[in-house]
Amino acid sequence: MRFRLSGNLAKFTNYKKDLQIDIDQSNTLTELVAHLIAQYPALKEVIYDKELKFKKGYLVSLNGQKINPDEYHELIKNNDRIDIFTAIAGG
Repeated sequence: MRFRLSGNLAKFTNYKKDLQIDIDQSNTLTELVAHLIAQYPALKEVIYDKELKFKKGYLVSLNGQKINPDEYHELIKNNDRIDIFTAIAGG
């Protein structure tokens, strides 16, 4: 499965914005992010708050569709793509 990260997160993944993680079976977003953090531990403090939930400044999407925190426990397949981007406010 594939992770795409926004530019500011790339500095915590050796400047890789597009990451491939092979999984044998379907996993939840929470489990997959744990695999990503195991490979790149510096991401943990950047994307998670003290309760290990995504900080409000990040948007998460599955195959291009924004997903809400209550959907983080749905199964994700090996051919899916998760995007984690910094939310940008404008005005």
